[in-house]
Amino acid sequence: VFSDAIEALRVSYRKMNPFCVPFATTNMGSAILAMDLGWMGPNYSISTACATSNFCILSAANHIMRGETDLMLCGGSDAPIIPIGLGGFVACRALSQRNSDPTKASRPWDMDRDGFVMGEGAGVLLLEELEHAKQRGAEIYAEFLGGSFTCDAYHMTEPHPEGKGVILCVKNALADAGVTRQDINYVNAHATSTQLGDLKEFEALCRCFGQNPQAYLLIQKQSSLSSLACKLSSGMICILCIAAKSKLNKVDDWPLARCCRWNRSCSCYTSYKNRLDPSEYQSRQSGEKCGCQLAGGITKGEM
Repeated sequence: VFSDAIEALRVSYRKMNPFCVPFATTNMGSAILAMDLGWMGPNYSISTACATSNFCILSAANHIMRGETDLMLCGGSDAPIIPIGLGGFVACRALSQRNSDPTKASRPWDMDRDGFVMGEGAGVLLLEELEHAKQRGAEIYAEFLGGSFTCDAYHMTEPHPEGKGVILCVKNALADAGVTRQDINYVNAHATSTQLGDLKEFEALCRCFGQNPQAYLLIQKQSSLSSLACKLSSGMICILCIAAKSKLNKVDDWPLARCCRWNRSCSCYTSYKNRLDPSEYQSRQSGEKCGCQLAGGITKGEM
């Protein structure tokens, strides 16, 4: 991308599109949509890596709860399959090298996991004040209860060894939503299929939910979504999947279908292995209250 810009300047800046700079601003996509729809409410973009979509949803919900607007369109998108995008993730060894078996390359929590598979995608969600939605007869798929933002304040890519950021984010989200950990029986994890990341997140989630008598279902949809757009849009896609599946009262079995050997190095594995057994997925159903946890860089977003 940078080299293309240099080449354009070398040829002549007079041949550049006069809207080059406006189009380069990250909020221009939503701004153009607002012009088409005539929507004059809050309009901006957020970039917090893997947690971007969660940040967008929580921010949109806050605008509605503050009475600033009746409804908000929030979304996430990215298309990083370009040399600099792939090169960056290869350099930090985050991508799977299992090229001979791409459909099973991304395998969260597997003992042989070696990273994710890059993908591209987008998702958009309409959040609306409940009474406003009822008045216009809108079909309601799910209800937003609460969420939280936190920061590891530890390292740019390495997870906190004690999972403090994840634990704080989950606890704050539960408090904001007014529910207990026993109320949650479906968790959509971040789990990028990296050796350290999966392990520390799993241990943190175990500390958050403890020995929950109502076994919750721990799922990672991004592995089947090819780590959509380095997760800028995957959080949104996961939320849409959760909402749709909750509406149908059904959970499919594809998120963990490619996990061949469970990682037993996790200190919580013994007590939680039955809850993560893929053979149970056909008979399990999603509950009424779900959680989606995404992390990006040192930021965390939980709903």
